[in-house]
Amino acid sequence: GGPTNASVMAYNWSIVSADKCALDNRTRYTRSLRIAPFTLKPGGEYTLRMSANLVGDNATGYDQVTLAVRYQTPVCVLDGGTSRRLGASRGLELDASKSLNPDTGDASGLAFRWGCVPHDSTMVACLADTTPLFVSSSKLSIAPGSLVPGKYTFQLEVLKEPGPLVCNS
Repeated sequence: GGPTNASVMAYNWSIVSADKCALDNRTRYTRSLRIAPFTLKPGGEYTLRMSANLVGDNATGYDQVTLAVRYQTPVCVLDGGTSRRLGASRGLELDASKSLNPDTGDASGLAFRWGCVPHDSTMVACLADTTPLFVSSSKLSIAPGSLVPGKYTFQLEVLKEPGPLVCNS
């Protein structure tokens, strides 16, 4: 006969792919497997198999699913707002240290590239010494008196490998 109301199903999740990860022991033997954040590594491909059998019967079935984990684009976070006015004798600090690598949950593996574009097309550079602006740090600090008076757009690219994957702010 078929299953009765008193029948109990037993479940077991396993990994059958070359890429491996730890399985949650609290849900490994249930119908729904929970996978904790950051357990699966970007670039990995995981094949999970769920076996189910009717306890007291030899009937067993299984199904499987393949999860391809892709790298995610970084999240740009620029502290301090989107518009500022300041006197020519004041310094400027822009801070992108809260930017995030979603693959790791922190800022590891990120690179920063800052740029400055004058709004006035007759201006050659943003800085008085005409040095091109390229800073690889998450913070951009410009000393007091270094900015040429004018209106600028500061640009930020946050990059990560592989790719590079880029977000802009």
